[in-house]
Amino acid sequence: MKRRFFVSLVETIQARTFEMRNTAMDALMTLIADIKSARDAGAAPGSSRPPAPASAARSSCSTSWRRRTRRGFTRRRKRRVF
Repeated sequence: MKRRFFVSLVETIQARTFEMRNTAMDALMTLIADIKSARDAGAAPGSSRPPAPASAARSSCSTSWRRRTRRGFTRRRKRRVF
């Protein structure tokens, strides 16, 4: 009884995973076809890229070059000397 249940459960999970994989592959192939058709139509590389948000600009704040540690605190990076 338990064995049949687990075999059925595994088969269900595998079927769902296979279906999601097929959906992702179809979307990827559609994207590639759209990129090729745009390139063939004369679109410049990167012209379909959306504009960068204002928050993506580098901040003048001194913490913009600090990185977070595992505990959430920040520590200053050592500067490289060339």
